Formats: sequence, structure tokens, C-alpha cells
Amino acid sequence: MSTLEPQTTAKVVVNTSKGPIELELWAKELPLVSRAFLQRCLDNGFTGQKFTTLLDQLIQVEVPQGATFDLRDEFHSRIRFNRKGLLGAIKKDEDLKNNHSVDSFFISLQELPQYNSKFIIFGKLVGESIYNVIKIKDSELDKDGIPIYPAIIQNVEVVVPYFDDLVPTTQEEQIEEPEKKKPKKSNNKGIVKLSYDDEEPDIDVERDDFKMKSAHELLRDKKLSKRIVEVKSSKVEEYEEEEEVDNTQAQEEVEEEVQEEVAQEESTQKKRAEDVEENDNESESQDSNEESDSTPVSPKVHPKDRKRDPEIDSDYNSNLDLSSDDDEYDLSTLQNHKFTAK
Repeated sequence: MSTLEPQTTAKVVVNTSKGPIELELWAKELPLVSRAFLQRCLDNGFTGQKFTTLLDQLIQVEVPQGATFDLRDEFHSRIRFNRKGLLGAIKKDEDLKNNHSVDSFFISLQELPQYNSKFIIFGKLVGESIYNVIKIKDSELDKDGIPIYPAIIQNVEVVVPYFDDLVPTTQEEQIEEPEKKKPKKSNNKGIVKLSYDDEEPDIDVERDDFKMKSAHELLRDKKLSKRIVEVKSSKVEEYEEEEEVDNTQAQEEVEEEVQEEVAQEESTQKKRAEDVEENDNESESQDSNEESDSTPVSPKVHPKDRKRDPEIDSDYNSNLDLSSDDDEYDLSTLQNHKFTAK
């Protein structure tokens, strides 16, 4: 790069299907062609265009119809085709001077001294964009030298416009707002019409500190009573009466059920007591019967009528019969008896 070249003042990025291409422009030294090029970039004039001409010394992209522009020649003594990576504009008619139409742009791949003072040079490649340009140049060609899969410009970004008044010429259509109808004047005086257009939507907000006040509370009149009177509607009163009747009936039913349960419990306990008493009587009668059966009752017999048991009684002595009170015994007889003798 020659040290005599002036400093660039504008910058664009051409995004292609083979990668981005960064270009810097000498907009200050070559304002006409630079301005026209930047305007086409802002208007998306190069979007969708293809690099159709691929030569050893350059690659070329055409300007679409409707985006061409007429310029007079602009040359600068310190900007020359002395290396690769330079941006130039091709005239439609090379023999014309000053008034000519620019229909395509190219990027040089080698030194082109024969283009000096013939084609306008107004920009250069920066960064690693030269590698993407080489990719585009190495595209496969058909027998006529036309690329089979040409690189396509997707969009162009204007990074530094340099010209402050540059704006896109293709602006979106603005949607016109419908004119507001003026309200008609009415001859009816004293009639007020309410408009709900600007009314705020209702928002339910619960507030604990909110309290309704009557008019006489705000007036603070001592003659008016401050006692709160509860006014109930007829439906509420009917509902309360029905509820009270239902509660009374329910309470009576509960009491009847309790009484029935108590009576049933008492009858059950009474029946159990009777059964226990009956069982006791039966057991006593059984015991008495058993005793009578086990111990026979001996009939009462007078001592004189009793028969002598030889195993138990001794020899019978009639003189010892004491059953009769008239018999008298001698003391000697008693003393000599075997039961009393010593």
C-alpha cells in the first residue's frame, strides 16, 4: 500500500453467500461516486445481485436496472490501480467522458495500470476480505465462462456513511389515521350527553379501611341520630324464620331421640336386674332341694318305741329305763352299773 494514499472516510460491509467483504471509501476525495454508491446501498439496490464476471484480474457485479446513475469523471492523483483489492466503477461506454452511466462495479485482483484515468477508483478492501473475494473468483464456471453457482449479495450494511444527509429513499407508507369527526352542535339546550370513551375500566379492589357514611354523618347535625339501624329485606326475614323453625324441629327431634335412648337403656337395665334376681332364686331353690335329698328327715319316735341296736347299745336292762318319771332307782344300783362303776 502506498503511503501517499489519503485516509478513507466511509465504510460498508457487503454480505455475500461466500462471506462478508469489507470496503472503505474515499468519500471526501471522490464525493460524487461515493455518495451515489452509498445511496444505492441504503436503498438495497445491490441485494440479490450476482457476481457474474469472474476474471483473473477482477470480479464484477452489475448494477440492477433502475439503480444505475450518471456521473462525470472523478480521478485523484494519489489514488491509482497499483495493487489488488481496489474498488472501481465501470462506465457503460468507455469512450465517453464526464457524462457517462455507471452500470457495474468491480474489485481488482492484481495491479491494473491500464485502468488509471479510465475507470473511477473510489474504495479498497480491508481486513481479511481478500480471502472471500478469492473464493468468489474460484467458483466453478461453465463452458461459456459463467459461474455455475455464483456468489450472491445478501445485503449491504453502511457502517460509516460520511454524508450526514443520506437517508433511504424507499420509505414505508405511513398509515393515515382517520380524521376524528367533530361532534354536531345540538339545539337542545339543557341535555347532557355522557361519553364513556375515556372512562377507566372498573377494577375490583378490596379495601379494609373503606367505610360508607351517610349524609347526616358528614353534616354533623346533633339532632340526627347516629344509631345504626339494620334494615332487613322481607326475603331475609323469611329465610331467617324458616331457618329458626328448622333449627327448632331439629332440636326437638334430637331430644326425642335422646329420651328414647334413655328409656331403652333403663328398660334394658331393669330386665337385666330381673334376670339376675330370677337366677338367684332358682339357685337357692336348687340348693335347698339338694340338702333335703342328702339329709333324710328321721321321724320322731318315743324312746320306749325305739328298737335296740345290738352293735351300739349294751345289754338291755329294764331297770335303767329312764323314760318314765315314775321309776325310782337305788343309789347302789346306779353305782354298780357298768357305765358308772369305777
